Amino acid sequence: MANGFGSLYIGQSGLMSAQNALNTTANNLANVNTTGYVRQQVRFADQEYSTLKIASSTTNLQQAGLGVSIGDVVHARDVFLDKAFRLESGREAFYSNCYEITTQVEDLLQELDGEEFANSITDLYTAIEEMAKDPADSTNQNLLLQKCELFLSRSASLYSDFKSYQSNLNNQIKDAVDTINEIGNRIYELNIEIQRVESAGVETSMTLRDERDQLLDELSAYAKIDVVEDQTGFVSVELEGSEFIIDRGCMNMGVLYDSDTTFYTPYWPHLSNDETQSYIEVFNLTYDAKTENNTDIGKVKSLLIQRGDHFGNKSDMESLEAYSKIESSTMMEVEAELDQMYGKVVDIINNLFAPNLSVEDSAATFQSAFNTITVSDEDIDAENSTYKLLSGKSESNTYYEVGTANGKTQIVAAESAQILDVDNAYYGIDHELPPREIFVRNSESRYTEVVSPLNGETYYVLNAEDPENSNTWYHIGTTRINDELQKQITLMPAYQGDGDVAYDLGEALSVAWSSATLTLNPTDNNVTNFESYYNKMIDKLATDGSIYSAASDTLKATTASLESSRQQVTGVSSDEELTNMVKFQSAYNASSRFMTVISQMTETIVGLI
Repeated sequence: MANGFGSLYIGQSGLMSAQNALNTTANNLANVNTTGYVRQQVRFADQEYSTLKIASSTTNLQQAGLGVSIGDVVHARDVFLDKAFRLESGREAFYSNCYEITTQVEDLLQELDGEEFANSITDLYTAIEEMAKDPADSTNQNLLLQKCELFLSRSASLYSDFKSYQSNLNNQIKDAVDTINEIGNRIYELNIEIQRVESAGVETSMTLRDERDQLLDELSAYAKIDVVEDQTGFVSVELEGSEFIIDRGCMNMGVLYDSDTTFYTPYWPHLSNDETQSYIEVFNLTYDAKTENNTDIGKVKSLLIQRGDHFGNKSDMESLEAYSKIESSTMMEVEAELDQMYGKVVDIINNLFAPNLSVEDSAATFQSAFNTITVSDEDIDAENSTYKLLSGKSESNTYYEVGTANGKTQIVAAESAQILDVDNAYYGIDHELPPREIFVRNSESRYTEVVSPLNGETYYVLNAEDPENSNTWYHIGTTRINDELQKQITLMPAYQGDGDVAYDLGEALSVAWSSATLTLNPTDNNVTNFESYYNKMIDKLATDGSIYSAASDTLKATTASLESSRQQVTGVSSDEELTNMVKFQSAYNASSRFMTVISQMTETIVGLI
């Protein structure tokens, strides 16, 4: 009887094990399309054995098995594949985002309000060619003024679009930081919950682990992470080399706000000091993004690099040192290229309509007209009154006054000072000086009148651009079309000093426009004209986009391959699970039949007794 009832227990263990295996298989099938789900695999094990005889010199060990049990439900992951996938996923996000940004910039350059920006350059050149035929013709003058205004407005509109998109990238950075913090806080919560569930060593919190692993995959696309799991099931995360998720909690990022640019910069509040304004930034951008250094990982880093730290302008193109700070940023570089081209167009047109003496000739004129001394710009210290600024003038002036012992003043000219070339200037129909420039600065006139104490003549000193004050620049956002010319087009300089039509002015405009006078950036040795310059801008963007696209496509293939390898370990195969279901169902039926036979046999034996 004991053996009979013992057989029933064995059959019961088979039924329960098969039933649990069926439940696990059904759960796998139900989650075949669930993102992040890791398949559960049943491992069977023997139950304890009942010893009938101890092994001796005359007898062998005799044992009777007590059935089967579920030894474990395996929740398998390959940590090496996970690490490789997360690394390449972050790198793929970096290059995909770079490609998306360059593509967007290309779209802005190719299309502006339904018309290519390149047309405004071509139209301006056409107007200059017409002006060269007859500078005094009011129709030609109007055409040139209109095309200058169109070029200005389209340049300003395009530059504004760049700035808007740059601000959009800035908002994406803020949103990404918020998302990273949300993910980090949730991972920490899951860590605590997993430790609570698994602390007794009985259960494995598979659903919680699946959610945590999925969040780690998402986090890897935003930044470079290193993940370590301890023996309690707690996952620690380092982000960009700093502690992010530790046993004390999630070290949330903060963002620094720059009131001048409105840009956000992620930083670590727990490592920074507000009192001393010492802030530790999350992302180190001092190194070039390179695969061999693992510095080209994460969407946020690509956003920071491509956005840059300011709105690009022509001063970024003045030297290799200045350019090196923006060349990795698509937004700052294209803004600087556009502003540089705009500034060159303005300089060519304004300097032909209102020409200046060379620096050397200006210095000689200053000497004869004012008995000046000439000093270098570095020697002029307005703040400490080594040389005092001329009363009422801005810091962009390049001429100064200094007090003498007898209380008189003397003009001191900086070595870069220039004055209007009156003899070669062009006049409007009113024949007045100074000539009216087409492009006017919003906050600075072109010249300041200075009367010589020696000969009583008036000289027009150029208010030069101050490198430290962008409001004094001829660049996008600080210039407009001359209001006087818009009101009365005949005031446009088109006549020589003797009253004759300035045909040489029209020819000079045409020649200056067609001449090769620009380089794209300080590393470019190929001089070009304006139309070719714009084409080079497009070509460089296309080249950069092609590089980013190729890298992105390669990395997508790599991550897809790694994900396929991971799925072989963690993924659910419906065919395999259906096979397992048939197998476990057959095992269940066999155990059920076994119990039926044992029950019938027991009933027969009892009936015979």
